[in-house]
Amino acid sequence: VEGALRRLEVGIGPHGGELGRADCVGPGRTRHVHRITHRRQLPVLVRLAVARPRDVVNLLKGLAGSIAVNTITGGARAVVGNTSGPRVGIKADSVAVASEEDNQIWSLAGALTFGNKTAVGGAVTANVIVVSSGAEVLNTDVTARDLPAGAPSGTEPPVLGDVTVTADSTSLIGTIAVAGAVSADGTGVGVGLSGNTITADLTVSMAGSTVTDAGSVTLRATNDRTIRSLGGGVAGSGRGAGGFAGTLNLLLSNDTVVNLDGADISTRSGDIAALAEATGVIETLAVAVSASQDTSIGGAATVNVSAGLTQVSANGALLAAGGALTLSATDALTIRSLAGGVAVSLGGTGVGAAIAANVITNDTLVAANN
Repeated sequence: VEGALRRLEVGIGPHGGELGRADCVGPGRTRHVHRITHRRQLPVLVRLAVARPRDVVNLLKGLAGSIAVNTITGGARAVVGNTSGPRVGIKADSVAVASEEDNQIWSLAGALTFGNKTAVGGAVTANVIVVSSGAEVLNTDVTARDLPAGAPSGTEPPVLGDVTVTADSTSLIGTIAVAGAVSADGTGVGVGLSGNTITADLTVSMAGSTVTDAGSVTLRATNDRTIRSLGGGVAGSGRGAGGFAGTLNLLLSNDTVVNLDGADISTRSGDIAALAEATGVIETLAVAVSASQDTSIGGAATVNVSAGLTQVSANGALLAAGGALTLSATDALTIRSLAGGVAVSLGGTGVGAAIAANVITNDTLVAANN
């Protein structure tokens, strides 16, 4: 982009906008806005099944099952420049490149069953978000506008203002899977299971680019991931009863990266800031309850795993700030998990068990080497 460009804005966001608009704001001046909408939300998806006893070949059974499966894939990416071929030149008063993404899944699966002999109820939710987003200015030379031809003698030359490259990504899963079974004179089994995965990579980059004497330069990547899940299994029977519940929550390969490798950036008096900020939250509950006059078993388990890299990289970069120079990578992860198994037997054996396993393998790194 060469010539009399007043301001360059490139954005992808969830709240509406325009694609490829150019407005004339004066002789020889152009304001360019590039914006793409990007928001995805799956509303509450409800799967509810109810079964009552029916006479089938003299075996009175109640069976009910419910499954909810939801998937979001893709990403939002704003890119200026390229990784190969001719370099891109931008001359403007200021430059802003931004992307914003908001992904949400809300789901509910429920089952309730009654049977005189056998009652089995099962509910399962499976939710997956896989996205890759970012904002990049690659192999691009950013400078101030040229002095207009024919400008009066003594006219101050234009200066380059603020240069910002930002990306924000939010991914949320909220889900409930609950099943109940009641048998009057047989076996009752209730099972509630929930499995959830978020893989959300986010990259902000000015790798190989040059920015000459800007007012300030800011690169920021903000990546938020949240899973809230509940699994419940309840069973009651005159004889044997089993309640089982389980949740599996995975934040996998959630990399948040700001890349300044090979960049040459200078500011007149303002700051240069490269900020990678990642947050992750897993809140989960798995509860199983069973009660019978004979054998009763209640078992619950929750497994939660988080893995990812939060990094600012400025290898081989030349950064000359007129103000402060900040390279910062922060990662805040919270796991709150509870598993409970309750078994009540009035005349036999009762067994209750619960397991909660949490694994965190996140890395945080700032690298600046020649």
